[in-house]
Amino acid sequence: MQVAYNFAKVNSRAIIAEGTYPATIVAVKRMKNTKKGFPMKQVMFELPGGEHISDFIVVMEQTYWKIQNLLRACKQPYEGKVVMSEDWDELTGISLDILVGVEEYQGKKRNSISYFTDIEEKIMDEDVAKQKKAKGKSKKK
Repeated sequence: MQVAYNFAKVNSRAIIAEGTYPATIVAVKRMKNTKKGFPMKQVMFELPGGEHISDFIVVMEQTYWKIQNLLRACKQPYEGKVVMSEDWDELTGISLDILVGVEEYQGKKRNSISYFTDIEEKIMDEDVAKQKKAKGKSKKK
């Protein structure tokens, strides 16, 4: 049996410019952090142009802020005690905005994801800003 793979859209060396991008979670892979043995998740995102970017999240108390931020952006429970599947399957297919940065690691540039935002929340924030700006203009007249 043969299996075909289409790697046309894969460029593992391409750096995505810094900025906020709409993205969809396409997979979450369970991993082990080789340094200290903490569990780690590789959250894989797809951008509208078909580019892929991953975020590696070590699951430990010091990184709960990032996990909580991801859950909030995905409209999942994120306060108090939260129960999730071990593979975080409930996040696959969810769309959100990600803040992409560029950092240097071991002498090479690579992308990093520093923040997650709910797409609808971003739109509401932009609408509120537009309304405030419009009100400010009407007061000046």
